Amino acid sequence: NFVEPEKDQLYVGWTSPGEWTKYTLDVETEGSYKLGLMFTSNQDGKISFSVNDMDVTGPVSIPSTFVAADSVDFRQWHHWNYLDNIANI
Repeated sequence: NFVEPEKDQLYVGWTSPGEWTKYTLDVETEGSYKLGLMFTSNQDGKISFSVNDMDVTGPVSIPSTFVAADSVDFRQWHHWNYLDNIANI
């Protein structure tokens, strides 16, 4: 079950095992938020999430979105999937 990303979305791509990305968010309303992830992956993998440098998940298994029948290499990175409710932060 693949999903279609919204138009003009930004994404992080071509990562390698062990790499990380850090974002700073300005939360206007204190509360509990559900974390989801839209992704592509040419093989199964794992990902973890932290808030204020403390782990809140992980590692979470990321299933492959590779489609053997799609013979155009670059399109393997356009088979998007979505994992909902990975964590509450």
